[in-house]
Amino acid sequence: MKKILTIITLAICNMTMMAADLHVGDLYYNIIPIEGGYAAKIVPRQSYTNLDSIEIPNYITYRGLELPIIIGKGAFDGCKKLADVYIPNTVIGIMQDAFYGTALYDNSANWQNGALCIDSCLIKASKYIPEEYTINDGVRLIADYAFKGCSPLSVTIPASVTHIGDYAFEDLEGNILWFSGTKKQWSKVHKNECWNCNSWNGNVFRFVKCKNGKIKLSY
Repeated sequence: MKKILTIITLAICNMTMMAADLHVGDLYYNIIPIEGGYAAKIVPRQSYTNLDSIEIPNYITYRGLELPIIIGKGAFDGCKKLADVYIPNTVIGIMQDAFYGTALYDNSANWQNGALCIDSCLIKASKYIPEEYTINDGVRLIADYAFKGCSPLSVTIPASVTHIGDYAFEDLEGNILWFSGTKKQWSKVHKNECWNCNSWNGNVFRFVKCKNGKIKLSY
């Protein structure tokens, strides 16, 4: 029985290794469709556990195309040595638990205004953030599930934000969303399809309040 389990485990590992479409430097990628084209998604690999630092490239060239990068779900989960990461402004998404269990969480310098922020990306908000929470100006990207487990009564998004991930505000249902820019600026923010979703019950916010008016959010 033990031998059978070992064979199954090896088979699963081999399937995982074959799942990557591309290997560049220390990182492995899958090429995935996105609106308007394709992106290179960083996928988990056992070899990452030896890394203490990583620089995410600006783009990945694949078949003559420069593809934007998404940091995939659990990409570096459990990489306890990983203490230094560079994320360029060209990264368009950070999926759930991408950096969970890394040394990034242990460095107090990475926590700004109650949130784990790497470069201009808000990775995870602390559950102890205040009831009226304002995201730091300069944040460009809000990761998937960034506010899961939090319970502020209102959240203010700065006009610097250009990307909002899936389920970014899960658990905040019925609360107030503010945007410090105009309605036109809000319309230009790239929002993943499920940015305003709760995984268990519909949408989180009914409206977003911009500095020049209120926008009703579709369900």
